[in-house]
Amino acid sequence: MFEKAQYRGPRFCQECGHALSEADYGKEAMPCPSRTCTHTTYCNAVPVSNLIIPYQGGILLQKRAIPPKVGYWGLPGGHQGIELWQRTDQRESEEELDVHIPDPVHNILPFWFDSTPDGRQIITFGIVRPGTKIVVRDFTPNSEVSDRMILYPPQWPTFAPEICFELHRTAITRYFGRIAM
Repeated sequence: MFEKAQYRGPRFCQECGHALSEADYGKEAMPCPSRTCTHTTYCNAVPVSNLIIPYQGGILLQKRAIPPKVGYWGLPGGHQGIELWQRTDQRESEEELDVHIPDPVHNILPFWFDSTPDGRQIITFGIVRPGTKIVVRDFTPNSEVSDRMILYPPQWPTFAPEICFELHRTAITRYFGRIAM
């Protein structure tokens, strides 16, 4: 158990601001002690990185072949290990979509970030720098992805229910909103 002076984690609920129980300090999950709040604060959120790849007037999407949301479409991405988030995006776009992005630290820019509603994951959304010469190879289905497609602005937001996660829908909406300006 941590002594109060040594503890460096969250001390207040991220949802309502109520003080967290000192007895929970250092635990991975700390439920809010407030009777009116059901939020749980997580101390070690998992970093996840996703990538918007503009291509031929649209963006590339993948069809998920693994849970959760098998059969739904989403942006390429995955859990970030000890690598830079841009290298995660590069690796995942190659593994999932057969797309090579050269020099990811220079050619993948930050686009937007958020966390999942439960606070367990911190999600980074990158975007390929305009003018980057990406290499789109013939697609081969794999254990994680069954198909890829180009989503064009006129298909949005009608196609939104087919997108796997709410934060992916938000990122796509933000992207298409920017290019319409």
